[in-house]
Amino acid sequence: PADKIQKLARKQCRRSRAGRVVKVFAVAGVLAGGAFAAWKWWDKQANPDWLVEPPAPTEVPEPGGRLTAV
Repeated sequence: PADKIQKLARKQCRRSRAGRVVKVFAVAGVLAGGAFAAWKWWDKQANPDWLVEPPAPTEVPEPGGRLTAV
């Protein structure tokens, strides 16, 4: 019976250690995701789409103009 108790104790210890590792990785992932979302939000606040300068208009050739081929 003592062997069985030792075996169960080792199994329980291994399982709890694995659970802690999984929990640490989950918390780290949530923190990293939150930091990324905050960074994207902050970037959008600092550079809103409406603030960006539109590109310069391109010149349209006049209807009666000559076309030249190079």
